[in-house]
Amino acid sequence: MASKSHLQRTGPIATVVYPAAFHAWTVPTLGAPRFYPQYGSARKCPIILFGRRAPTVLVAGRAQPFDPDAFAACRAAGPGYSMAFDATTRTKSTADTVAFLQRHLRP
Repeated sequence: MASKSHLQRTGPIATVVYPAAFHAWTVPTLGAPRFYPQYGSARKCPIILFGRRAPTVLVAGRAQPFDPDAFAACRAAGPGYSMAFDATTRTKSTADTVAFLQRHLRP
């Protein structure tokens, strides 16, 4: 079992954007870009912040209380995802992930 101090430790976070990538770029069976309207999307929603306290949302640079009804409404406003396989992005994202883990997990 992990110690209490280990459970409270905060690790590094990195966000990487691959500008030309679609969702599911690692799935070779998808092929060319296609829109999937049946999947839910949070693209019209504010960013949800999770931490030690109750979830909040980031609105105009400020944390606001999370409202489940507002979240359901913004999800309904922008349904669907465009998805496609992208071998170049998969290779790049895998290399970026391995490099991140090597930088932060090596003793």
